[in-house]
Amino acid sequence: KKINARTPYIIGSMVDLGSLDMVKLGEFSSAPHLSKGEEFTLTVRHEVEYDELTSEVSYDGFIEVAEVGDLIQINDNVELIVASKNSTDVVCEVIKGGQLTSRAPIIVRGKSYSASTNVPTGDLELATSEDVDFVSLSFVEDAASVEQLRSELRDRGCNSGVVAKVETPKALQNIESIVEAADAIMIARGDLGTSIAFEKVRFLLSSCSFGAS
Repeated sequence: KKINARTPYIIGSMVDLGSLDMVKLGEFSSAPHLSKGEEFTLTVRHEVEYDELTSEVSYDGFIEVAEVGDLIQINDNVELIVASKNSTDVVCEVIKGGQLTSRAPIIVRGKSYSASTNVPTGDLELATSEDVDFVSLSFVEDAASVEQLRSELRDRGCNSGVVAKVETPKALQNIESIVEAADAIMIARGDLGTSIAFEKVRFLLSSCSFGAS
């Protein structure tokens, strides 16, 4: 703000809202090495300890996101296919083995964890108190998410613009309505590349009709 007031330059300020884009494994006393064809279970049971082929995950909502047939990637070197699930466990078959490590990140290919979560209140309070120019929202998948954030901001007397971060295949399917609803968009090519084949990202983006207003 001082730069904008005292110099000929105009610099916008932005708060990036927190999200659940990073879900992790639990802690291992002895990190397992998974082999192709083995069964490995991801759980939200919150027990004191588990057998070597079971790990707790850091987000209870994981159980709602993962579905039978989904591809799960762990730490960029291990791949699992969801074989079955119940209210607490996601049972997977290892299709690409490798060494696991404690707190390794877990990605469900083509899905985001934060699609159904509420806007983070603490981050909104920061954006409001600092009177920033823009507020960005991660893993936007439809125009409704943008409108929800804008409503939350207006309820707090904040007129900041809304930046939609496009990071999933579903967002690409709804790109035109997202562009219409948001003040700006950010294309996270790296995150898209973990959800779809990386070589397809450029092609899919070039085939989208972004429009202008």
